[in-house]
Amino acid sequence: MTQSTWNTVPKMKVANKLSGYMPTLDGWRAISIILVVLHHSRVSVAIPVIGPFLEQLSLNGGSGVWIFFAISGILICGRMLQEEQKHGRISLRNFYIRRAFRILPPALLYLVTLAALSPFLHVAKLELLSSMFFFRNYVLAGLPPAYWFTAHFWSLAVEEHFYLLLPGILVFFPKRRVWVLCTLACVVIAWRSWLAHYSNLDLGYRTDTVLDALLIAAVLAIAASNDRYAVYLRRFLTPLSLVFLAAMYVALLYIKVPLNLVLRGMILPLLLLSTSQRPENLIGRILESAPLRWIGRLSYSLYLWQQLFFCDKWWQGALPLGVLQQWPLKLVGLLGCASISYYALERPMMRLGHRIASSGVPGRVVDQAPIAQPQAAR
Repeated sequence: MTQSTWNTVPKMKVANKLSGYMPTLDGWRAISIILVVLHHSRVSVAIPVIGPFLEQLSLNGGSGVWIFFAISGILICGRMLQEEQKHGRISLRNFYIRRAFRILPPALLYLVTLAALSPFLHVAKLELLSSMFFFRNYVLAGLPPAYWFTAHFWSLAVEEHFYLLLPGILVFFPKRRVWVLCTLACVVIAWRSWLAHYSNLDLGYRTDTVLDALLIAAVLAIAASNDRYAVYLRRFLTPLSLVFLAAMYVALLYIKVPLNLVLRGMILPLLLLSTSQRPENLIGRILESAPLRWIGRLSYSLYLWQQLFFCDKWWQGALPLGVLQQWPLKLVGLLGCASISYYALERPMMRLGHRIASSGVPGRVVDQAPIAQPQAAR
């Protein structure tokens, strides 16, 4: 039943293996976008304990993006492995059709809106061009708020580059995929360490310095999709381990140790796998609660549009859209735009993409999760 190597995917399913749809990931998406929004907000609550706690969440809210990376690494890799297990191969054609219809329409809608509002927002043409073609993380990255409204496209660029890389590795290196992914992750880690010591470049946005977060998650997805290693993972990822891993991650936010980013990049996917493989416990039930799952489904659209409304924390001078970028209207505007984007555009385009992909050569498309459950974004 099991295979001697975890570079290939077994043909039989076991209960402990990574499944195609993991509802707890919707809850994690919700946590991710909430952290990002808090990070972009001025948080000041004069309530003992609650106030300082929210302020700390705001300071460390950038972790939301890294959670998105971990979700993408696990989910994208896991679904392609499931397709290979079921049909004997991975269809690159169908994968990129589904990805294009999933990612591009909401992103283009947001960029068109920015272009229409450019007399007020003063969005540069290079911002729009680099965001549209996903190289925003190599131009204008890490600069002051003058380029704020497209700054979040750095993470979308990283994910798109990952989508270009991972499928080819899985398809063209079926017997060595783990070693290729691990080697690339080590190269990224070594390259980032070298740059940190010998250059003054901003290393927090470029694909070549952060891609290991997604690569590590993909390796763990391969392990969780294998009969033999899935059993070991489940034994290791107990509720007590979940608490220990969460505490370790929080500690790493405040204590800078060697390979800090690498350790955090390993802990996050393990946390996700722990809750996904044990959804029956309290944390799993919370993550699968209706409010969090609804926010999780809207997370991609929320991530796109929050940058337009939540800008007052770092913006210099008068807010370009006035009261629309102040409480409470900025929250109303965000929820309104994200809901319109999701229900009127995002979900119909996902369905269309799946129909087009399914119209290809029979036997190449794996049964997907419900269309209403989007992938991670970033």
